[in-house]
Amino acid sequence: KTALQFRANAAAAVAAQASANLSMWAPCVPANIAAQAACEQTIIAQVGQRAYRHPLSADDSAQMKALFDAGVAAGNDFATGVDWFLTGLLQTPDFQYQLIRPAANEQSGQVVPITRYEMASRLSYYLWDSMPDDALFAAAAAAAGLSDAASVQAQVTRLTQNSALLVRGMTSFYSNWLNTPAYGEGLVKNDASGNPDVNFTQAVALSLGQSILMEATQLYVSPSPNITSLFTGETFY
Repeated sequence: KTALQFRANAAAAVAAQASANLSMWAPCVPANIAAQAACEQTIIAQVGQRAYRHPLSADDSAQMKALFDAGVAAGNDFATGVDWFLTGLLQTPDFQYQLIRPAANEQSGQVVPITRYEMASRLSYYLWDSMPDDALFAAAAAAAGLSDAASVQAQVTRLTQNSALLVRGMTSFYSNWLNTPAYGEGLVKNDASGNPDVNFTQAVALSLGQSILMEATQLYVSPSPNITSLFTGETFY
């Protein structure tokens, strides 16, 4: 299967499960037909903004509504509208990538500041390897949010205090940078005679990669983080 087919199938599977369990995640579940239009708008506004990680444009909202309405018409029920909406949403470039779109009056080669919502995504994906949380969205929405060093530093401090999510983000960063998943794929170590060491098995190589990740992530949750310890320390996990 092509990557496009894989993404389409994955999106459809997630959407089907989500539409069958609306009460578990949706901001609203319409009690009757009369309540469907308002609930649809709420879902589009809240879920759409979280998926895109920035406020929706009028165009964005209109396209999502058209897809949602087409699903409702096709299945003659609200759940099918949710299914179609999510299936489409999960395949959009704005959901799958961190896109930086030029402003309408922006010139080629012009240096422009990072927008508040772009900064929110950069902080969150770097530190947590995940989308911004409600507090980070709120900071980006504030009048002067994330537009100066002090507000950015305040969010960095807050994000790094969540040790579980910070460890996940740092694990992702270092595993990509050091390519630790490849440690068990043909990594060899020679013995004193220059021959391959038979005791250096694939399991040992994978454990080495895991120990490096543990050492790296512990730097960020220790009382006194020091990046040089990653390369000069003698601690092994």
